[in-house]
Amino acid sequence: MYYFLAICSFILSCSPYKQHPVPPKNTNTNVPYQINFPDKSFDLPAELKEASGLTVTSNPKIISIVQDEEGAIYNFDIEKNVISNKIIFLDKGDFEGIEAINDSLYYVVKSSGTIYKINIKNGVATPTKISTPLNKSYDVEGLTYDAISKNLLLCCKGPGADSNSITRKTFTYNIENQQFNETPCFEITDDLIQNYFKKYPEAIPNFETTLLRFGPSGIAIHPFTKDIYIIASSGKLFIVLDAKNKAIIHLEKIDKKVHPQPEGIAFDPKGNMYICDEGKKGGAGKLSIYYSKK
Repeated sequence: MYYFLAICSFILSCSPYKQHPVPPKNTNTNVPYQINFPDKSFDLPAELKEASGLTVTSNPKIISIVQDEEGAIYNFDIEKNVISNKIIFLDKGDFEGIEAINDSLYYVVKSSGTIYKINIKNGVATPTKISTPLNKSYDVEGLTYDAISKNLLLCCKGPGADSNSITRKTFTYNIENQQFNETPCFEITDDLIQNYFKKYPEAIPNFETTLLRFGPSGIAIHPFTKDIYIIASSGKLFIVLDAKNKAIIHLEKIDKKVHPQPEGIAFDPKGNMYICDEGKKGGAGKLSIYYSKK
């Protein structure tokens, strides 16, 4: 019996998946995920050390990932922990977010706000450049798609022209009428944050200060609730906005030991949540999975 247990222990220690402690009971009922306790996480291959965005595909085993500074879509097999194929669409560039509309149509955004529509046929990508009024000062890092409104959401890490502002904006681009809306669809402001702390004062001790400085790095829409999930690598925050009025319904500090540099977030149709981290200090990129509890 002891010999059998020893073998089991050895096998688990060799698994590519990192084991996590059992999380404490979540007292916040607003979200079904505990950001600092992924159900599964593992290192990505060396080619994805700079992972900066991800999106789900029609194949539940495959996640598409874009990495900073390379115009390529990496299709990653989450069961085999290997890159199944790589589709090059452009040369080098600061690519930050990716969204699959279907298996033959992707959108990718650069930090400058430039969008690329990518049509794929027989494994060959044809990119179309879409200019927007945004620029490097907005530092666009998050991209997601709202299938109801047909809008791409572009989430900004930077403040834009007002370098002193702590407000962070999200803009939309409609893929049907090909129109960019220069009025933000929502903004995360200090007032929004302070309203959350007034409603949930028990959350205040979890932060060193209630004046939070952060820069969003990823955005996704929950498939069931339509709530908006945002991760911020700069400031290490996990933010959830109500789908209807865009009020903050969840605000949590991200443990940098769990997510050293969270860059991308996505949901599959079942409500499972995926987060990718860029590698830090010579370390590997990482993918974490949170299984839907509903």
